Amino acid sequence: NGETTDYELDVELSCQDSDPLGPGNHSRSSAAGIEVDGTRYENLKQCPGKPDWFSFTGFDNTTILADLELSQGSLPLSSINLEAYDSSGEKLGEGTIPDGSDRIELQFSPDSDGEYFIKVQAPKTFIYSLATLQP
Repeated sequence: NGETTDYELDVELSCQDSDPLGPGNHSRSSAAGIEVDGTRYENLKQCPGKPDWFSFTGFDNTTILADLELSQGSLPLSSINLEAYDSSGEKLGEGTIPDGSDRIELQFSPDSDGEYFIKVQAPKTFIYSLATLQP
């Protein structure tokens, strides 16, 4: 209006989780179903405070292998948690970063046939890919 005016401006950043397996897979009860056949799910987005959960069927006497690759984001791999859980909520395994690797790897063995879960969580927004295999 041609006059100098003092004002305050508040800016809030929000993360819009609109990846191919979301939105809404932010709890074990709303986990996105995935295949454990080596399929690599690309362009997955994790928002702070909203972990990504994935569910799949695991079988007794097998090994589940999963790996996560960072596609976009400015955080170290060590700040990303990749974990496996059974249907009762018991943690069965946690991902590790092999020496010299650019990915997080997770390996665990189900103790019975049933539904299992993978949880991905970090303190910052990032884009990643996830693959799982049950050899």
